Amino acid sequence: IAGELCPGRAVRLEELDSAGGAIEIAARPGPGGSRVAVELGDGLGRRLRLSVGSPVDEEQRAALQVVSAVAALALEIAGLRGLSAARPPSGAPRAPEPGGPADFVAASPSMLRLRGELARLSGSRATIIVTGESGTGKEVVARAIHELSARAAGPYVTFNSATVPRDLFEGQLFGFRKGSFTGATGDHPGVIRAADGGTLFLDEIGELPLDVQPKLLRFLDSGEVLALGERRPVTVNVRVIAATHRDLGELVRAGRFREDLYYRLQVIPVHVAPLRERPEDVLALARFFLRRMTPPGTEPPLLLPDAEDKLRAHRWPGNVRELRNVIERCLAFEPRPSLIGAGDLRIG
Repeated sequence: IAGELCPGRAVRLEELDSAGGAIEIAARPGPGGSRVAVELGDGLGRRLRLSVGSPVDEEQRAALQVVSAVAALALEIAGLRGLSAARPPSGAPRAPEPGGPADFVAASPSMLRLRGELARLSGSRATIIVTGESGTGKEVVARAIHELSARAAGPYVTFNSATVPRDLFEGQLFGFRKGSFTGATGDHPGVIRAADGGTLFLDEIGELPLDVQPKLLRFLDSGEVLALGERRPVTVNVRVIAATHRDLGELVRAGRFREDLYYRLQVIPVHVAPLRERPEDVLALARFFLRRMTPPGTEPPLLLPDAEDKLRAHRWPGNVRELRNVIERCLAFEPRPSLIGAGDLRIG
């Protein structure tokens, strides 16, 4: 297509490595001299460069950018289809699913490795602690663990320790009977019993009050829940996944987190790297958000090469949450763009 757009000019397609080197994939001979180049990726970490011999006018340059954007999308779709082609038969043990849970986007080696590790935990009830900076996607990882596990058909319940008033922690976690304290106008099962047969995600576990921590430790050890106002505990089958952006070891040293609970949570530690350490995920996530935020029945906008360069160059201090906000901001204004260039991205 590039050759037809620029007749009589040399055309070359190369693959770029991490050191900046180039390996020729295909070429069409033509006059030498300077070249006009556009870069594209396949959404899975592979980088390509399409170059055409000069001179190239503005209309041809714009057409080459469109061709590269469409080619990048086609390569990404082909790659995803290739990854998800093999599926285990119904009823077979769950192997690591290359497509994975819908929200788990992985193109970098670290996230691909993490997804495989999560799938291998499918039959376990062991407690998991997910750590990482704010906005890295710890809840997405927690939900992926649930969806890849044998508990996927059971409930998935989230409890955010940073949003619950201090005097309501125990009742919200373990439940209460009507009249067990002032304001208890009815029975409440608590989030632990609500997650029976499934998974309980305890977000921001570092904010859990000290006086509640021993009771959580007893539940993790015994699997029994004693609601406020009850005399006998109830046994439940719940897989607990905790998450925090805090340094729990530092909280232990400061006397703000129990050491025994700290070690009880550390059965299986999972760390989610910040987005700046997995740049291969940036474009894959950006395209995922574009698809997610585009109304049904319409095609998502395409990222032009200069937009891809701008996204890759940013350090993303707010991690995946910041990237999502950038894409959402880009699509918030009418008319909705069909092609997104660097000027359309409002970063910072």
